[in-house]
Amino acid sequence: MTPTPSLLRGLLSTGSAGLGPSADVLCASLGSTLSTRASKRRRPLSSSSSYSTSSANSSKPPPTTTLVDPKTYMTDLLQQTDRTSYLISHFFPQPHHHVPYLALRAFNAELAQIRESVSNEILGRIRMGWWRDAIRALYASVEHSRGGGEAARRVPAHPVLKALHSALLDPVLQSTPSAGLLQSEHHLQAIISAREDDLASSASAPSLDSIERYAERTSSRLAYLELDLLGVRDEQMDEVCSHIGKARGLANLLASIPFHARMMRTGGSKDGQRRLTLPQEYLIKRDVVEEEVYRLGPDAPGLRDAIFDTATRANDYLISARTALSRAQFPGARVPAVLYPVLVGAVPAQDYLKRLEGVNFDVFEPGLQVSGWKLSWALWRTSRTGRF
Repeated sequence: MTPTPSLLRGLLSTGSAGLGPSADVLCASLGSTLSTRASKRRRPLSSSSSYSTSSANSSKPPPTTTLVDPKTYMTDLLQQTDRTSYLISHFFPQPHHHVPYLALRAFNAELAQIRESVSNEILGRIRMGWWRDAIRALYASVEHSRGGGEAARRVPAHPVLKALHSALLDPVLQSTPSAGLLQSEHHLQAIISAREDDLASSASAPSLDSIERYAERTSSRLAYLELDLLGVRDEQMDEVCSHIGKARGLANLLASIPFHARMMRTGGSKDGQRRLTLPQEYLIKRDVVEEEVYRLGPDAPGLRDAIFDTATRANDYLISARTALSRAQFPGARVPAVLYPVLVGAVPAQDYLKRLEGVNFDVFEPGLQVSGWKLSWALWRTSRTGRF
């Protein structure tokens, strides 16, 4: 089976910041990546495939306006800050699932920008509190609207909230076993809490356990929300999504290292905000010194080995996701097609890890910022087969 020309053309022509450059740029960037691969290789990751992110590439959130169309606002936001999610949005069915998916991912993007856009932790907590109250008001308003009464609290006029409000009142989504997103407020609030906890500065690198708990509270929660959006309530799929979320979280962590190293070198990082977030266990094991990473980049002693350890851990979660999916009991012994859009979420991490292996685990390699046409193809393939 071959992809429809119109879909692939759209994915390949979405140029910018790492995920969908034009065909001409793709050829040049892929050639550059292949020519600069390191000669010395570490052992392979066994089975992986690839991921790219523009993690934290914008220090300030776009201005909120009540006049902008929510879909336009959210699309622009994701194109600027989370291009993988923008690409994946193409595989959530129109008209009832596409815009709500954009809203969920834009909600996450808004929260993710707060840490780098405020001057201190207190201001960050104030902004997180605004979102917490807004989500609470959103669900209170919907509950009263469904009961035929007046809204208990006015929902702030924010494009993301407007889109979520429409999704919560969509009768098609409400008619599913999960009732759409009507019972998902706890997931949204959990993501806010996780992001707020991350505002606190730390004098030491995080442990692997704390990193994975954070990934579970953010990336995995978003995957659970996608299941709810698609009308799915299934413990087997919850396990699959938990593994996928942790793999994506670890891949995001690796992809963000160059950004944070650049911020430290240029003085853009705020005092006390330690941003080399590789697992403490791996840094100690490989004798990595943080200051040397900021000074020497990929040549810092032990860094590539610590990155290899982290990438292997992420790849293990992808393997666990596949194993859990193969064990799941579905009617007809096949993964239902309704689940395919959620499984597409595993592809970016797979893609990034494979390309990272191809450059000998050098996260500073410029070619890693250009995922190329292979990601678009892999996304399309998983959206049609459910395999990743």
